[in-house]
Amino acid sequence: MTLSFEPEVADVLAQLGGIDAFQPSRDDVEGRRVLWEPILAASSAAQPFLEDVRRVDLADRTFFGMRLVRGG
Repeated sequence: MTLSFEPEVADVLAQLGGIDAFQPSRDDVEGRRVLWEPILAASSAAQPFLEDVRRVDLADRTFFGMRLVRGG
């Protein structure tokens, strides 16, 4: 399955330099960090955790003996 865009979106992306213009190359670790850190910081602050909600982490052992943790 290939990724495809609507023709209008593809035209705009082509004018901006194509889809590859938005992300640094795969070997550019620092460039990717600069790109993703603000995005991740904004997304983690977008939905704050409520203080009055009780959270419980649940853990089970898989068939192969690995520990599987569910929850936050």
